[in-house]
Amino acid sequence: MSAIVIAVDIGSSGIKALGYDTAARAVPGLSARAAFSVGGEFDFLALAATVESVLDAIHPQTQGHEILAVGFGSFASSLVALGADDQPLEPSLTYADTRSAGFLANWRGDTALLERTGCPAYTSFWTAQIAWWLETHPHPAKFVTVTDALLARYFGLEYVRCTLSAAAWTGLLNRHTQTWDAACLERLGIGAAQLLPVEAHPAHTGLRAAFASRWPRLANAPFFAGVADGYAANLGSGVAQPGCAAITIGTSAALRTVVTNEISSVPNGLWALRCDPLRTLVGGSLTEGGNVYAWALNTLRLPVGDLEAALSALLAEDRGLTFVPTLSGERSPGYDPQARGAIHGLSFDTTPLEILRAAMAGVTYRLADLLERLEATHGTQHTITLSGNALEHSRLWRQMIADTLGRHVFASEQPEATARGIAMLALQALELLEIEGLRVEAGVILRPDESRFENHRRGLERLKAKLG
Repeated sequence: MSAIVIAVDIGSSGIKALGYDTAARAVPGLSARAAFSVGGEFDFLALAATVESVLDAIHPQTQGHEILAVGFGSFASSLVALGADDQPLEPSLTYADTRSAGFLANWRGDTALLERTGCPAYTSFWTAQIAWWLETHPHPAKFVTVTDALLARYFGLEYVRCTLSAAAWTGLLNRHTQTWDAACLERLGIGAAQLLPVEAHPAHTGLRAAFASRWPRLANAPFFAGVADGYAANLGSGVAQPGCAAITIGTSAALRTVVTNEISSVPNGLWALRCDPLRTLVGGSLTEGGNVYAWALNTLRLPVGDLEAALSALLAEDRGLTFVPTLSGERSPGYDPQARGAIHGLSFDTTPLEILRAAMAGVTYRLADLLERLEATHGTQHTITLSGNALEHSRLWRQMIADTLGRHVFASEQPEATARGIAMLALQALELLEIEGLRVEAGVILRPDESRFENHRRGLERLKAKLG
């Protein structure tokens, strides 16, 4: 009987459960998926029903395997308010909700916020979201993440603890003390009792009877609390060492590196999140990514099919188009929830295909800007690994990144980097895997085309000028 862990990955466009062996390799035939899209807010009970349907689907597939643990991860950050009866109070929020923008002014006097928490005040984080919630809704008993709210259903809220990585992504965790930041809580007017206790990577056992009878093969397995998807994606794509950066483009996009020494100051425009006692994730997140590509396809009514060949003919050309892809606000580096997108350089000769190419380039250039900021303080990132659904489906976009950066990049061969990272962290907690010994895994090497580099650099400088 082989031993496995089940990784439950709650993404912004779908939910999946996958099985992994003790070497963090995907086990064929152990997978279940369901579509579930979230915007700025989501219905928690609907999401919970979808997660449970996915566990229902994978449960019979585990026959013949010993289930060592179940691990969870989710989009970060998320905010679920619970009432006095521990039931969710809607709405539940995601990082994309910007209704709390009016509360950012409350933090202007707290000049040390970024250095304490590693996060600026922004609508993606609880610093603003909790203030908005308390102003517009009945006061809840607790604020928790989406995965913690799920575990409260399965084990009882009194037993649930929050992981360091999930807590860090709320913007309320003091990265030095690894506890909730007292100054933030005082400014929000809440107490630590309204949040969950924080531990590095806590496990929960004693599944409630209704769920134990529903999933008898999981009844005795520890359920590890949810980790942030960005942290899991880095680990799952093999990027767990300093000097190695991961670029992920899924629905949104991000650039991240793991740092194991103390960080005296946070790089300009980026964040620094204490994800476990040994590791800090440094990088930046964009609101845009594959969602901009999808918007362009739908809005421009481009034909469904293989656009790669048609787009590739445009790669070597600079048509002077500048696409500012901040269609729903800007996270890194400007943190402006009111920012909106724009297209500059249009003419009567501009085609829909050229606009699509410019949209992809706009996201790419924003990531290149984040890399420049990261390397200014943390040195050259000698290995850059690409992952995410949008990049998995577009070799052209991967090549555009290599050409823009002017260096070799690796396309990860891990099709589910986030789920694999969730499994790796569970295996580490079980003392069955040593993440510190991991190296970047071999993948497809993309070499830059030097003839395109200068065009992309001009495009990057135009975008920087438009963003100010």
